[in-house]
Amino acid sequence: MRNRAFRLLLAVYLTGSITAAIPGLMMPYYTKYVLQPDNPDLWLALLLLTYFGSGFLFLPLWIKAAQRFEKRSVWLFSFVPGLTASLSLFMLGPGDMVPALIILIFGGSSFGAGLFIAPSMQADVIDYDELYSGRRREAQYGALWSILAKFTVIPSMSVPLAILASVGYIPNVAQTENVQFAIKAIFGLGPASTSIIAFCIACFYPISRSVHRKIWQGIDAHKRGENAIDPITGNLIPPPSQRGIEEETSWYLDHFSLRELRRALTPGNGSMVAHAAMQAFLSFAIFLAASYGLYSEFDPNHKTALLALTYLVTAGLALTGVFYHLLRARAARRLPNISPTTIASHLEMTRQLTRGVTAN
Repeated sequence: MRNRAFRLLLAVYLTGSITAAIPGLMMPYYTKYVLQPDNPDLWLALLLLTYFGSGFLFLPLWIKAAQRFEKRSVWLFSFVPGLTASLSLFMLGPGDMVPALIILIFGGSSFGAGLFIAPSMQADVIDYDELYSGRRREAQYGALWSILAKFTVIPSMSVPLAILASVGYIPNVAQTENVQFAIKAIFGLGPASTSIIAFCIACFYPISRSVHRKIWQGIDAHKRGENAIDPITGNLIPPPSQRGIEEETSWYLDHFSLRELRRALTPGNGSMVAHAAMQAFLSFAIFLAASYGLYSEFDPNHKTALLALTYLVTAGLALTGVFYHLLRARAARRLPNISPTTIASHLEMTRQLTRGVTAN
């Protein structure tokens, strides 16, 4: 998480994932109750085919553009079709079938760009990590990426249904204006809002083609035992083998934040085992409170559905925190075997790598 480029790319991905399930989830509702064609099932199939077909049709053009121009610039431009399509779909009403098809062709054209260009940029971020760590850690980055994305799946698929229930949605009947507006807002404004936020974050993504080339030059310099320069920050990065602390020990100490390690060096602050165990206990207390709230409030047929979902997500995150901090408590049992000098060296090296020593 000290990898700034990774944090930015992950933030873009997670922001977009908040509403990623909405198009597939809400398309049947949007088709049947907003567009209101004579044959909703047939038109639903046609609209989905149009959207995904457009994505695959335009995919080669996005790949060619990424090869010809800056991958970062093409990636940023790919936000435009999806964003404008979402806003346009919000403006449609009963009978607007042909405009919906045209909009989905335009919006679907960027579907492939997100599937192929973004993973390619993940690879660049992992190269940047190798510049600092000296390791290829595709599996760790991929696993963390996948796990964090799972936390957005439940809200993305459940919150829209809970909102519909709260505004009076009743299946297979003519919907009120409030319900129709809610469907349009969820289907159109929801993805558009997260796209705007994701685009603003993506503008700060720092790895361009020239920067990536310099990253590889720095990796080659480390293999020769030479210092390298971070092309993003301009900081001097010594080779991993010349940092004064064993890599395995440094990785072990990364179980704890820098503030926790400084706390461990200060006498009278108690053991790290007790500190991590207390955090696990607090997480468990939140889990129990959320579980009780879920038990007392859950009613899928009434307006408490959204509140019940909030309790459910909170309970799940808290339970994850319990196991996370228990694992850290187990790791903390080894901490007294690490000398204060080694911990201090790790803190200083981490400070230099994150804040930097500017190369002259």
